[in-house]
Amino acid sequence: MRRKLTYNPARDYYAILGIETTATNEEVRQAYRRCVWTYHPDRNPDRVDWATDQVQLVNEAYGILRQTHLRREYDRLRWPHIPHQPRPRQASHTTTAPAPDPARPWWEQAAPYASPRRAAHARSGARAAAQAANPPAWMAISAWMREHRLGALESPWLTLVGMWRSPYAGLLIILAVLLALNVAGIVYAFINPGGLEQVANILAAPTATPADLVAAPGAAPDRLRQLCLDPGIQIRTPVNYEPVDDMFSVFGTAQHAAMWSYVVELGYLGQTVEPDALPTEWRIVRAPPDGQSLPAPPVVDDMLAEGIDMTNRPEGFYAVRLRLILSGGEVVPPCDVIIRR
Repeated sequence: MRRKLTYNPARDYYAILGIETTATNEEVRQAYRRCVWTYHPDRNPDRVDWATDQVQLVNEAYGILRQTHLRREYDRLRWPHIPHQPRPRQASHTTTAPAPDPARPWWEQAAPYASPRRAAHARSGARAAAQAANPPAWMAISAWMREHRLGALESPWLTLVGMWRSPYAGLLIILAVLLALNVAGIVYAFINPGGLEQVANILAAPTATPADLVAAPGAAPDRLRQLCLDPGIQIRTPVNYEPVDDMFSVFGTAQHAAMWSYVVELGYLGQTVEPDALPTEWRIVRAPPDGQSLPAPPVVDDMLAEGIDMTNRPEGFYAVRLRLILSGGEVVPPCDVIIRR
């Protein structure tokens, strides 16, 4: 059971992570990764015990500040100890969008409606005067068409410009890229001898899904492999027999020339660790994403699994396993680390 949340001024979570109280969730996550990297025992060989304590403090702070409801309760407990800071209050801002002008085309109204602040800025006289003196390139092209009696092309041109300036410009770019890729594939298939067959082979592979590869044969060898000799399969944090808190993350390296993805598993060993101990069951705490269609990028000395929750798990020893999934079906020896809760 999780211990009761309290505030200790000597172990202020914001100070431990080196962030402001207004930090966003992404800033909290970046600070956590930075601190773990800084205090990792491998980077502090002359003071391993101190570095291990610092990593535990960082894990404890991150476990609270990453969860909105726990962070809100922690801020409530923390506030009386910092009386010089006013209690934050939520401000309410109401903005009314300008009324549409039926005399203006839709592509000239789309951008101002997307942001009231931008609309107010567009209505300013200074901007209107600057736009009249230095018209945008698309307006100059439209004027050039009229001067050279190409009025029939002006309307399609303004329509394209309006679509580009609309809120759907991002979607149009994606569709244009997909269309270009299709055209390039068709041209390649007809120009290159045997191109149609090659394209069919590319579209047909890989046939295996991430779910099939996770359960590949040899996923659970008959012994723990704590001696990780392959530099491409390494668990840096936590280290062997390191105690972990209710929430911890796994850092290390997962890279291979034929890697499709990787899996992080957790298995309970018991109250003690025997020489030939093996978990009775492996639980996947990080699996390949659903619908994966391309090989995952390699991870080098970075986060492998984030926020593994140990709250409702029994005390004792656990094995953490990093296993690579190769696209060709080969089996690579995993890397195991034993931790203590």
